[in-house]
Amino acid sequence: MLNNNPNPDNSRPYESYPQPDILIPGKKFAELTKFNQSTLKYYDEIGLLYPAARDANGWRYYAPEQLVAASFIRVMINWGIPLKEIIARYRNATPADAVDALLRSQRELDEEIEQLRERFALLHTYTKLIDVGITANENVIAVEDMTRLGLIMGAENVFTELSEYYKPFHQFLNDTPHLNPAFPIGSFFTNFAEFKSRPAEPSNFFAVDPKGLSERPAGSYLVGYSRGFYGQIGDLPDRLRSYAAVNQLNITGPVYVIYLHDEVSVADSSQFLLQASVRISVNYEQWIA
Repeated sequence: MLNNNPNPDNSRPYESYPQPDILIPGKKFAELTKFNQSTLKYYDEIGLLYPAARDANGWRYYAPEQLVAASFIRVMINWGIPLKEIIARYRNATPADAVDALLRSQRELDEEIEQLRERFALLHTYTKLIDVGITANENVIAVEDMTRLGLIMGAENVFTELSEYYKPFHQFLNDTPHLNPAFPIGSFFTNFAEFKSRPAEPSNFFAVDPKGLSERPAGSYLVGYSRGFYGQIGDLPDRLRSYAAVNQLNITGPVYVIYLHDEVSVADSSQFLLQASVRISVNYEQWIA
């Protein structure tokens, strides 16, 4: 049994135990529970798990039901619950106390699970984006059918002659609800003209986060790539527009810019790889003509 008595020695004499033949010697109990004997002795000393009986030589004997108690102690230890807290929870415990303690452990475990889910989503997101960058043909403009991408969209940016790029970016990081800034950050442009003329001044910033309520909807996008520092896009807008004109495509916008390779995967910041995707539609009138 778990020790629910604050007195230091709760073991009965072996000879006076009602059914001594069912008791488990300390060595055998250690083998069964996978606790070594020194650990069991320590648990006895601190009042966590005392032996049911002792013989005249001081050898410890445990009751069969204490196998369950030992297993439960191991589970709580694996949950990260300190020994002092385990003792405090179950010394003089009532069923109501036990339920309360277990519910608190359940809430703690729920928080751990949520944190693990967040970590998994973060690792999965980065792995997917980096892999796209590895396999991308950077010199080719193409139309791609893209799946939905969950985003956490920030408030509309306000740029002035006196403001710097990082001022609205800093506001995005600090003021956006439910934002985990560890997720990849991208730029949103409401139309292609803004992307071409002010690539360092997006309409909004966003985080590529699967749980985001905003999205880059699934559909057909004109996709291109460029390397450089943040905000540098080179001749990418001209290449996108030229491809659209040759293939009778209407650039309808908006534009989503995501850095597939950033400081997480590239040491040289001049070699960051961005992907620009812009919504398009087919110009059927020109195509028929």
